[in-house]
Amino acid sequence: MSQPQIQWSEDDDPAELARFFAANVDPTYVSHGEVEDGRADADGAWVPDLEDVVTREISWASGPEGRSAGARVAVACSTDSDRELLGLALVRVVESSGRPTLAWLDDLVLERRARGSGLGRAMVGWVERELASLGVERVFLECGHANSGAQRFFDRMQFRPTSIVLSKRLGVSDAGE
Repeated sequence: MSQPQIQWSEDDDPAELARFFAANVDPTYVSHGEVEDGRADADGAWVPDLEDVVTREISWASGPEGRSAGARVAVACSTDSDRELLGLALVRVVESSGRPTLAWLDDLVLERRARGSGLGRAMVGWVERELASLGVERVFLECGHANSGAQRFFDRMQFRPTSIVLSKRLGVSDAGE
């Protein structure tokens, strides 16, 4: 695979990016953020209208309201004439005391055939350099507890655990406890 072009999305179609997202994630990707954002149900299954939910998110993040709130969408595309979408990252910069001190890498989704090619490392590195140029000092992310491949990848990228998110379904009895 030739070196892709990575950049902040400017005129990409949010529905196309959402289709890419939905085609390249599986249930192990689900973390509490997906449940909180309405992408997945409380049992960790993707909602039937996942593409619509993600289209709305990307439209907001790519628009003036999202950008002024610190949201960004990065895309990695092939450099050939087809400009094939290979990767997608959703990022949020959080300001504290009027300056951007931390960010969230909310999503990093790669085309399945691009995994293991170095694209994830290239995208994370690019996002980190962009964020550092804004003054961001720390990047947070989360991944599903069953997404061991992503956990190993982010460990190699020097991300370290900072918390554990637990959940409990209310109103359901468990006779074993």
